[in-house]
Amino acid sequence: MCDGLKKLEEVVRPNVEAGKTREFFVEMDEQLGLQGNDCYAKIYDYFYGEGPGGYIKLVRQGNRYQVEWGHHRLFAANRIGLASVPAVVIDVNTSSYPVEFREGNRLGPERRI
Repeated sequence: MCDGLKKLEEVVRPNVEAGKTREFFVEMDEQLGLQGNDCYAKIYDYFYGEGPGGYIKLVRQGNRYQVEWGHHRLFAANRIGLASVPAVVIDVNTSSYPVEFREGNRLGPERRI
C-alpha cells in the first residue's frame, strides 16, 4: 500500500490534476509492462474510481467526518505522513439529500483531512 501511495503522490495525482484520465495510466502501464495491483491504472482506481473499491468516501456531519469507504488507505496515508488524499465527501449538513462532490481532483478543491 505504501508503494501505491508513493505512486499516487509522484505520478497519479499530478497527472489527474493536469487532466489525465484512467486511459492515460492504462497506456502508461502497457508501455512500462506493469500489471496487477501496483500498476498506475490500479492506483488511479483506488483513489479516483467509482464504488467501494475506488475513491475514499467520507460523510460529513457537523464538524466531523465518518469514513464510509477507504479506512485502510487513510490509515496507510497517515502512517507515511501524507497531509491529504483525494476523497469524495457527502455533506449531510447542506441538503436533505446528500450532495456528492470530489475533493482533491478536477471537480473540487482539495481539503486537508
